Amino acid sequence: MSSVNISYQKTFCVAFFLGYRCLSCVVQQCVHQLGVVWSVQVAKLERVYHQAVRELDKINSDIHQLEEELSGLRANYEAATIDRQRLQAETEVMERQLIAADKLISGLGSEKIRYIQTFVTCIWKNRMAREK
Repeated sequence: MSSVNISYQKTFCVAFFLGYRCLSCVVQQCVHQLGVVWSVQVAKLERVYHQAVRELDKINSDIHQLEEELSGLRANYEAATIDRQRLQAETEVMERQLIAADKLISGLGSEKIRYIQTFVTCIWKNRMAREK
């Protein structure tokens, strides 16, 4: 208890030396100074908070823009994939038609040889028949 009284007496002496008439005036001054310091800190933190909110809004805006761009790119990719599949199917049909056409041309080539042979045989028989 005596240490509390000594501390109280020292505080009162310091307050009296600084020009304050009572301890409550010292307390008020300390609270006022703490309030000023606190309000400065609060103002700094509010500025930091508002800056962070602005940055977050900008980042969210960028994310939204990138999501829209990604959506467009996905749509283009899907359209290109569908187009590629259609072209691949058309290519397969054309390859089958080319194989069939090649077989037809090969068959007609052998028919040409047979027709020529038949034609030559007919001409030869025709000449032989005239010579007789």
